[in-house]
Amino acid sequence: MGTLASACVRSVQTDVLIVRDTYRDPFHTVVAGIDFSSTSRRALEMAALIAHGEGAKLYAAHIVPTMRRPTRACVPAWTGAGCVRQ
Repeated sequence: MGTLASACVRSVQTDVLIVRDTYRDPFHTVVAGIDFSSTSRRALEMAALIAHGEGAKLYAAHIVPTMRRPTRACVPAWTGAGCVRQ
């Protein structure tokens, strides 16, 4: 999806389903992105309806940013190992 299409989708005041224009078969997989907001709950509900109607698998995806990997890892003092470089 291009920049213009993405901007249009984000600005409309209605639900949007994005599908490749060349796709004609029944859905086998439906994915809903969630962030635990009321909007994403509604998206998940609609995705569930579509998945059920198509006999498709439904996945809810929530992305969690990863933390930076520490340069040193410390193990508990009782192991006697102290800090080790990774």
